[in-house]
Amino acid sequence: MILTCIVVFALYIFSRTSWYPPFGIWHRTLLYDYGDFAYYYEMVSRFFGGTTLVDIAPRSSYPPLFFLLAVVLRSIIYFTGGDFFHFIILFQILMGLAFGGTLLIASAILEILNRSKAWLWLLFLPSSLYFIFNRFDILVALTLLVSIRFLIRKQFFWSLVFLALSALLKWHTAFLAPLYFFHLVPFVIHPTHQRDIIRGWCAFFGLFFATHFFVGLIFGWDMIFDPYILQLYRSSEVGSFFAALFGGRIYSRDPIAFSGVFALPPFFNELLSFVFGIVRFLPLAFLPLWFVRQSRVQNFHMSTELFLLWGCLILMNFVLWNNVYSNQWILWFLPLLLFVLSRGKELLLVIVFDILNYLQFPFFYERLLAGDVWSFQALVFVRSAILLWLVYRMVLQITQKQKYAFVE
Repeated sequence: MILTCIVVFALYIFSRTSWYPPFGIWHRTLLYDYGDFAYYYEMVSRFFGGTTLVDIAPRSSYPPLFFLLAVVLRSIIYFTGGDFFHFIILFQILMGLAFGGTLLIASAILEILNRSKAWLWLLFLPSSLYFIFNRFDILVALTLLVSIRFLIRKQFFWSLVFLALSALLKWHTAFLAPLYFFHLVPFVIHPTHQRDIIRGWCAFFGLFFATHFFVGLIFGWDMIFDPYILQLYRSSEVGSFFAALFGGRIYSRDPIAFSGVFALPPFFNELLSFVFGIVRFLPLAFLPLWFVRQSRVQNFHMSTELFLLWGCLILMNFVLWNNVYSNQWILWFLPLLLFVLSRGKELLLVIVFDILNYLQFPFFYERLLAGDVWSFQALVFVRSAILLWLVYRMVLQITQKQKYAFVE
């Protein structure tokens, strides 16, 4: 499997006939997407003599740890006399290493769960591979899986440290913090684990504070506040289930809006956006109620399988009902599905989801930019229907398996 990963990465790198894209940095192909690399490169450009690819440096929209990673990578390029395309090489080498690490950790977890390592092949599907090498979400997946590996081994301090690192790269894994909390509650009464858990939560919040404070102090407080402002005020964007229903923009600040199936007055559009916002967090609302009910059983605690099912449910439900959708978000939940997915219909639908996700971006995305909205939206509806069915399956499995949620 690792050899396959190396071969895939080598073929990907050497398949380029030129490091400079013939149609410019914003052009996408079925293998490469330079646009986000340019964004990562230029969002820290003011610390390296100004922009070289764009007129105005983009504002950072990521948590502070990824900002620091971008600074480190740009520093290496700056001090070695490299340029943008050396940055791409360096970045993709890092993502290739993260992919290899993800396969190793996922393989270890599959072995613990007595599941076949053949499930790892899901990470070699086209959309997964595309975003593994063209985005940095695989690095988030790696740190999350390391956290889960430590959790299974009951090394709770390191589990919470890596959960913090994962959330400091991208915020979505912070939504799993309540799940970790309820999973760890039964262990607090044990003296051997109590100190480890308390230290772990102190490290979790300490890392959040220290990283934000350091970046704000050294690089400017706008680098801390801008990402939160940008993410909190993002309007409906094409690609999301919400936008397919009620309309949206390609980007939040884009002046051109595309219509959805239903044309609603602005008030009702905002109201439904609020409702969708609540629905995306419903699993987090039901989690404490479920835990309290289950904790009435003597010696109850959340089994590893239930923990993973809840994790999939929380992340997939958030992706489904969000008014924004980015295709790389498939890497938010696919690595967790390796551990809970069933053969047959579930497996087939995940494969179809990945293929549709790949068709939507980059292939149909270019058609969207050319004005073909409905071909793009049709893919969104099918993809969302599959995700809705998978969310339903997670709920069903949680209710069926909760009777086995005792001390392991």
